[in-house]
Amino acid sequence: MINSLLLKEKYCNSKILHVFVMTNPIQTLIINEFVNRLDILKKNIIIIDIRDLKIFSNASIIFNSNETITERIFKKIFGVSLKLENIKKEIFKRQQKYVLYVPWDSSYFFAFKNNNLCVGHVYIEEGDLSYWDDSNMMYELKKLSLTEIKRRSSLPAVNNIFNKSFEFVIVTNYKCFPKISKSDKFKINKFDYIPKIYNVSLKKDDRVGVLPTAMRLNKANLENICKYFKNYLCKGDYIKIHPSFYNYPHLRFKLFCLNKKMSNYFQILENEIILEAEIMHNPIHLFGLKSSLQRYSLYFGGTYTEIKELSYLQKGRV
Repeated sequence: MINSLLLKEKYCNSKILHVFVMTNPIQTLIINEFVNRLDILKKNIIIIDIRDLKIFSNASIIFNSNETITERIFKKIFGVSLKLENIKKEIFKRQQKYVLYVPWDSSYFFAFKNNNLCVGHVYIEEGDLSYWDDSNMMYELKKLSLTEIKRRSSLPAVNNIFNKSFEFVIVTNYKCFPKISKSDKFKINKFDYIPKIYNVSLKKDDRVGVLPTAMRLNKANLENICKYFKNYLCKGDYIKIHPSFYNYPHLRFKLFCLNKKMSNYFQILENEIILEAEIMHNPIHLFGLKSSLQRYSLYFGGTYTEIKELSYLQKGRV
């Protein structure tokens, strides 16, 4: 267990930047509290927002990593992310030492770790990946080939996800990062601040069906899937759309049409509702596929019912 006073002394001076690569709401909520607890100055915080989360306000600069169609085509052809290169340019030109905070060793990790301005890196809990117990996950940084590094983009590899040169890790409980010693863990499990930065919408004991990613539903029979959720939920209960639905507008439209056909059986929750923030504030009842939400709902006093009839949608999930 790491003492916050020691972290303040080592990392929280006015000359060191803190560069956070944000990939999901859990990670963002953890970092909000981490920043508050260590009193990190706003002018020293830089956010690279992978998912356009919009729930982090304590930063001097927030980079949105969403790529335009042209940038995506360029990346596919040449293997280079123009968006990432521009973000690197903006950060490096400040010529300030920085600590890098990442969920795992993605392309963003290598882009910022391999620079002499980086004084160290920290892993942040971000979901089920952080709880995997596999000896192949930890590796020596120098042993990873350049080919493997270049292959990494937005999805994690199966092996060599966390290298052993980290400074410490940030967790909500000590079961996280099972291959890492408790003495290297900084624990955060109180999130009383949430109503100050996020408009909590759900009430205690509300029931919510959690749709999987749009990619998993794109070729599925959405009407049948809605019927399965209807078997578990009552009229007036909620269905939460995954953020990825906004990249599949035809699916979103179809869902609303199907719900209308069912006499608006569900109340549909869209992107402004962040379930991770809701369950950390109020215990609610979730229904859906196997997900990291299951872990956090139970941990913070709620329930999670896995709809096993829909498990075929997760074929190949680790």
